[in-house]
Amino acid sequence: MGPFLPTDLVFPVWGDLHTSLLLNFTLPSLLAPGNLPFWSAQTPTRLIFWTVSEEAAVIASVINQWEWPVNCSFLFRPLPADPLDKPLEVRHYYRSSLAYQAAIAEAREAGHAVMPLTPDLILSSEALHGLAGLLEAELSAVFALGLRLHYETVRPQLLKKKAGNQLVLSGSELVQLLIQHMHAYNRDCFWDAEQFALQPAMSADWLPEGGFCVQAFHLHPLYLHRPLPYRLSELESYFPTLDGLYLQQYARFSTEGLEIVQDRSALVVSFGFDGHPVYEAQRASSLERQRLIHAFSQHYCEPIHRWFYEHALYFQP
Repeated sequence: MGPFLPTDLVFPVWGDLHTSLLLNFTLPSLLAPGNLPFWSAQTPTRLIFWTVSEEAAVIASVINQWEWPVNCSFLFRPLPADPLDKPLEVRHYYRSSLAYQAAIAEAREAGHAVMPLTPDLILSSEALHGLAGLLEAELSAVFALGLRLHYETVRPQLLKKKAGNQLVLSGSELVQLLIQHMHAYNRDCFWDAEQFALQPAMSADWLPEGGFCVQAFHLHPLYLHRPLPYRLSELESYFPTLDGLYLQQYARFSTEGLEIVQDRSALVVSFGFDGHPVYEAQRASSLERQRLIHAFSQHYCEPIHRWFYEHALYFQP
């Protein structure tokens, strides 16, 4: 087991936004000098895209023009069918989790290592500003105090806009607030797209114990609603949290035994937030358990934060 085991990088992709992020940020950063350690001649790597036919054609037409290592190959898989029995807001995430399960099973059978990734792992300040144009004027974003944004950084806004235990902003206000109050550590690590070739926002290192740790920036799903239901019970049924259902879906198949602490007032899965214990990651934990614990126990619990993948999943032939 080690860096010479064939590795599958898995990307579920849906919609124009994810396709654009994948082609403009994520894949170019994979080719950046000194970024991911998969490109040695001894390490066959497959990039597997789970998507629909139209987006697959767009991705293929672009990546075929780039120069890739000779040991790198590409595969396209159809996303699982749209689960019409699921809430509209979580269908893409449900399909994505099914794709991950299938990819893990395929890698296990082939004896490959597998790393489930997302096409929005790398965002520059340019992409952040672009969010303003994607958020419709009538949509709002809801954040739980002390969970989504550092309480100290948004205190003036909270004093003016406090509604119960939530902060409600319009889409344009949200983007401006993120840019203005983003933690300096995150803000200083953002680059424009043309700089990714020299200074990638995604990095990876092989670990002595085997496997590797990938660090990347990830834009967390936002609470968008039209409009906010009055009763909490209606909110839960009308707008189940993207984060909660997405991560609980992971927990059902990848994180057996891990307790998920959910703040019902904010409808968000949380690890190590105010009022909750901090869960420490164990080396023996699976990729997704590590992913959950690390991502939600960091001090930088902002919508844009550094996302940790500790250990790929390894399967012996």
